[in-house]
Amino acid sequence: MQLEFSPQELVVLVQELSRPIFTHFQQPIEWGTKADGTLVSEDVDIKINNDFCDWCAKRDDIGFVGEEGAGADPGQYKHILALDPMDGTRAYKNGNKTCSTVATIMECGGDGLWRPIKTAIFAPVVNFLVAAERGSGTLIEKDGVKKSGQVRGPNQDGYDIYVSAWRGVPFHLMRAKQEIYAREQFSERRFGGIAAFGARIAAGRVDACVFGGKSAIETAGMQLAVEEAGGYVCDLFGNKLDGYELVVKDDGVFDFALPKGAIIASNQQVAEQLSSVVRSHN
Repeated sequence: MQLEFSPQELVVLVQELSRPIFTHFQQPIEWGTKADGTLVSEDVDIKINNDFCDWCAKRDDIGFVGEEGAGADPGQYKHILALDPMDGTRAYKNGNKTCSTVATIMECGGDGLWRPIKTAIFAPVVNFLVAAERGSGTLIEKDGVKKSGQVRGPNQDGYDIYVSAWRGVPFHLMRAKQEIYAREQFSERRFGGIAAFGARIAAGRVDACVFGGKSAIETAGMQLAVEEAGGYVCDLFGNKLDGYELVVKDDGVFDFALPKGAIIASNQQVAEQLSSVVRSHN
């Protein structure tokens, strides 16, 4: 079935349904904890997730995969809306303004793998939007000012990067992180959620991020936005990312698998340098 849904419609949808991030910012919120130890809020994460799920349920051409759960089996569709309702939850709880909603339309190819074709990454509190469509470039919008996405070029003076690693992260990424930041050519930069940092790569503000997670919910959208802005995306071991498998996790939640993490970068040169450090620890 042909998908009748424009990139601008996706942007409007994300801006409308992500509103709880703005309205509840620095307000009293009751927080819960998921099975993996991460934070979740009924008023924000789950509210946004369920609103997107309900929107998809009213259509017959888009399935839904959300970080906080899905509706009907999404595998019956050719297109799926993949959603992280609030990327950077812990940072948001601590007062960071860059938490974002990431919504990506995934399309199933003839090989059974899913690829991002449209995405919108929106940080409501700072009014920062990055949107992209496959083959049509990336749009950056900050406080109503729009421009085309354009990544930084190779820089011999050094790179501004972020390594997202935590206790228990796979691929010995904590040790690799220590070595990466010890190297003179890399400077650590932080920006709340991983997706917002990826959006900044597409906007030409920073150079790369290294992500050790195994869910592609955020990565797929970041990949599309960065590649359409001229950047480069690979897994932690330097293999180009070209499609994701739709899986069902142990808890019954659908997800897009990211088996070997991701490096989202402004150019292949910095991605290869970062990958070489990861490989040396594995």
